[in-house]
Amino acid sequence: GGDAAYAKDAATLSAATPRAAFPVPIERVQMSRLRKMASEEHDTLWLLEKAARENGEIVVRFKTLEAEGDQEAGVIFRYADPKNYYVVVANAKDELCTLYRVKDGRWKKEGFQDAIISPLTWHELRVVFAPENVTAILDGQLTLGMKIASVKSAGGVGLWAKVGARIAFENFRISR
Repeated sequence: GGDAAYAKDAATLSAATPRAAFPVPIERVQMSRLRKMASEEHDTLWLLEKAARENGEIVVRFKTLEAEGDQEAGVIFRYADPKNYYVVVANAKDELCTLYRVKDGRWKKEGFQDAIISPLTWHELRVVFAPENVTAILDGQLTLGMKIASVKSAGGVGLWAKVGARIAFENFRISR
């Protein structure tokens, strides 16, 4: 297969998580509103223009299109520039969900948890973030819940794929 990750809209949707569990108003975002760019490590980022958030909720469905190699997909928040942001990464190869902080271009693992991420299967990743906390829910299961360094500024949101990974994204939603 190819080495380019790509995003797409699809008509299929997962069974929605009951809204009562997540009372935040949330809106679907057309994938065409995301600006594609490459990071310094040549990973692929898709950023939502003019969508800075200090806190919020981001939800996306993803699937790896190959079973081999580093098949990693993620959700970006508090994006300041290509060298400074947070990303929650779902790694199908290592079966991990990991929170990274990218600061001055250096990746630091803030926390991780084992997670079943089957290749070639649709998964839903939900990230809820506040100035000092982040929670990740993978396929309806609480996967990460942790305190993070307080960041008092808003930042961009978007999607992330490891260099060489082939990932399909759909049903991208963010809190209003």
